[in-house]
Formats: sequence, C-alpha cells, structure tokens
Amino acid sequence: CRSQLLQVRSGSARSGTTRVEFDGDLHGLVPGAPLAATFKIHDLQLDDRLYAALPGNLQEHWQRMRVSGLVDASAAIVFDGQQWKPKVLVRAKDGRIDPDFFPYPVRGIQGDFVYEAGIITAPRLTAVAGQQRLSGSLTLQRYQPRWLMDLVLSADGPIAIDETLLNALTPRGANTSGFQRFINTLHPTGTVLLRRGRFIRTAERPESISRSLELTFSECTIKYDGFRYPVYDVHGQATLDNDHLILREFGGRNDGARIKGEGFAQCRDSSLESMDLLFDAFNVSLDEELQQAVPASARNLWDQLQPAGIMDRVGIQIKRRDRNDPLDLRVEMNEERESQFSDSRGISLRPLSFPYVIDDVECAIDYRPGRIDIRSLSGNHDASHIQTEGQIRLHGDGSWDGQLTWLPSTRFVVDQVLLTCLPRILREPLTRIHFDGPVSIAGTTQVASLDEANVSLVRSWNLRMDLEEAKFASDAVTGIRGALEIQGENTPSGPIAFGSLAIDAMAMKGVAVTGIQGPFALDRNDLLFGRDA
Repeated sequence: CRSQLLQVRSGSARSGTTRVEFDGDLHGLVPGAPLAATFKIHDLQLDDRLYAALPGNLQEHWQRMRVSGLVDASAAIVFDGQQWKPKVLVRAKDGRIDPDFFPYPVRGIQGDFVYEAGIITAPRLTAVAGQQRLSGSLTLQRYQPRWLMDLVLSADGPIAIDETLLNALTPRGANTSGFQRFINTLHPTGTVLLRRGRFIRTAERPESISRSLELTFSECTIKYDGFRYPVYDVHGQATLDNDHLILREFGGRNDGARIKGEGFAQCRDSSLESMDLLFDAFNVSLDEELQQAVPASARNLWDQLQPAGIMDRVGIQIKRRDRNDPLDLRVEMNEERESQFSDSRGISLRPLSFPYVIDDVECAIDYRPGRIDIRSLSGNHDASHIQTEGQIRLHGDGSWDGQLTWLPSTRFVVDQVLLTCLPRILREPLTRIHFDGPVSIAGTTQVASLDEANVSLVRSWNLRMDLEEAKFASDAVTGIRGALEIQGENTPSGPIAFGSLAIDAMAMKGVAVTGIQGPFALDRNDLLFGRDA
C-alpha cells in the first residue's frame, strides 16, 4: 500500500470446489477513487447459493432459464471515477438450461460468453439436446424491462418427437398453445431435425419472444384426429414462424399407398385459427383402416356398399377459414382403369342388399360434411354395365338418403346370377317365365339406409327399361323389342308400382306380333295388365 494507491496481487479465495484469483489497484482511499481489478474464477457451480447472491432482476432471468452447471470466468473491471467499464468472460464447461420460452432441456453447454458495454455475445456455442449436438450463437443486450435477445441454433442430427418435445411447444406456465393443440391432433412419432432455429426479443416487442424454426422430419408416423388414417415413413419440411406453420414436400405411405401433401396452419393464443392442408394419396387400399378413418356419418354407407380393391387417387383437403368455423373436410376419390397411377387390382362393389358384384369400377366421388356427390360411377359384371351419378345426404345419426340417376348406357343382362340377387317379388315371376336377355335402364332411383321398416336400399324409382332381343318361356317368345316405363316404391308390406308397356315387336312360336301397348301395375303380390291395372 502506497500513498493514494492500494494494490492487491495474487489474491485468492475458495468456496467449496470454486477457486477465485484476483488482482487490483485502487487509486485513492476516498469514495469515487479510480479502480482497476481482474478476477479469475475456476469451477464455479451455478447452484442455489450463487442464485441467492444475485440481484433481484438477475434472479428473475435465472428462474426463466433454469440455469445450472459448471463454468470458469474471468473479469477485468475498470472505474475511472465516473463510469464503470466491466468486461467479463464466462467459459461454460458443462452448462444446463431449460428456458421458459421453449422448455426443452439443453445440457453440456460449452462456449465463451463475453459481456461488455451492456451486451453479452457468445458467437460459438455447443450443447446437447435429445441426444444430439447443437451449435449456435447468442446475443443479449441490456434493456428495460427485459434483456433483448437473438439466439440462433441448429442440430447435427434428428431429435426424437416425444412428449417432452411436444410440451416444449407451449411456454412454461402458459395455457396449451394453439400450435401444440394442433400438433397433438396429429399424434406424431418419429424424429425431427432442427436445421435452423431463431428466438428473438426485440425493443418493439420486449414482452414476447419471436421464434422461427426450420425443420426436417423423417421416419415419422401421424394419425390425424379429423381423418384417422395412419401415415407411415413421413418425411418433409416444415417452417414455424411464431404460430404460423408451413408444410412442404410432405411424403409418406400406408402399405402400398403413396401419400404427399402441403399446406399451412395458423394458430393464435390457445386455439387453431385457420388452416388449409392438402394431401394426395395414390393406390389406396380400400381396407379396414380406411373404413375406420372415414367420418362416422359415411361409415354406414361404406358397410352397405362393401367396396374392395385399390383406389387410384384419394385427395383430402382439411380447411378452416376462421377460428369460429368448423373444420371443413373434403375428400375426392378417383378411379380410372387407364390411369397412370392405377394398380393392377381395380375396385369392386358388392352391396349387402343387392349382392351383385360390380367389378372394374371407375368413379369420381366427392365427400363434404353431410354430403357425397357421385359425379360419375360405372362398372361391369360380365356383359352387364352400369353407369350412374347422384348425391347422397349424410345424417348425424349415421343414416343416409339420396338419389341416383341411371344413365342410358346402363345395361343388365338378365341371367341366373342377376335373378338370384333380385328381391323375391321380381325374382320369382321372372324365374317362372324363364326371362332372358339384355335390359337397358335410364331414370332415377331414391335410395336410403336400412332401418327396421325398410329392408331394401331402394325406396322409390322412376325408370325406363328398354328390351333388346329378350325372350322368355323357353324360347316360345323371342325377339322382344320395346320399352317399359315404371314408377313405384317399396313399402313395409311390399313394393307397389305402375307404368306402361310398349312392345314394338316380338315373335310367339315364330309368329310376329307388333304394337302391344297398355298399362300395368304391381300391387305387392299381384301383377296386373290392361283394364285391371
């Protein structure tokens, strides 16, 4: 100690495993005298004792970050009598944090943190999260009421998508975020690679932290609540800008089905505000998994039609314009026998109440909540061909009803297989007269789901049937050409119908007969012609 100068050299101290070395010069023994000092700290434990010694404002940040671990530090402090000029270097040896803005534990933090003139910089940081190495940089700037921040991170490898990672999508202590709620509806598993993440607190919005994540996901599985069709081997790109999610180059599979997609979702607070997701699936097997995924309102119709085979393309759009709107699920199903996506196995239908197998099905069908639009549907059974279009209304209790319009190309060949599938009221008389030949059909049919009072899907009809070279009575009557126009309905006690018959020509045991016309009626068990009809 000299006059007006106090010097300390090679000072040291210890607290547990922590060692402190210091030197200092105090230029004067009066308040406000200039000072210069250096400190070196070895193996400083970031524990509760250090936390208790910190000023209140730093304790708040400590709690938000949940800091722990081990560091070394050095500091050079200069006071010129007017202003303090500290410069501090903290070298993380094994740091750990669990930040409140993204509460996912990060350990093994290494790197240098330099504080000078109110700014902390850490340009080269490494750490471990989810068994993967992280690299990044950090800049903090002192500001009121909170420090400004710019944190950039990237991972060397993919991190498992687990409950810990999903819960980190909501800041600690906050209500579950809308984004996490949306991700939870996907039930994701697999891995995700953080290509680049950035967390920023700006002077314009010091109360919140803005986040931007660029992600690559791979080897994932999802099963969306709104359409519970599992998709495996999911890969693609995602960008999360605060609560705005963009999906790109999405791909996956389900057995032989190939699936691709894209879209966006916008969340706000704790709700999903809007979304527009598009998925295309090719070579989709019409199996039990898909049956269970279709909305409950359409499942009864599936059970009645019993579709089987592989669909060329299924397009799915999940959309919401506003948080007050319900989710709008649209499904487009397309099957073309000559499609470039076509599998060798086509589609067949075998309706329960009319077990006539329809093969080689081609269709364009659209589903929207409460409605199915059949833009076209055609198929074959040996020489028979059907072609129809129509609309089905779906009700909340699982029942349905609608109308089918049979196009003129619909043509049935009446043979033993078809007769077996017909209801008794038609099967028995046609069998007795040994009717045989092609029948073309056009018109409309009202259909509805089965219930206790109705055992047939067909409720009413208004049809025109054209006969082409038909015959009956063991070839006693041949060459029948003409038309029947018939209207009717199924009732609990049996079908009733009426119409007109116009036979242009036929041969009865070789004798030509022409111009047969007149009314007919079907009253449950009686078939009437002419005046009786």
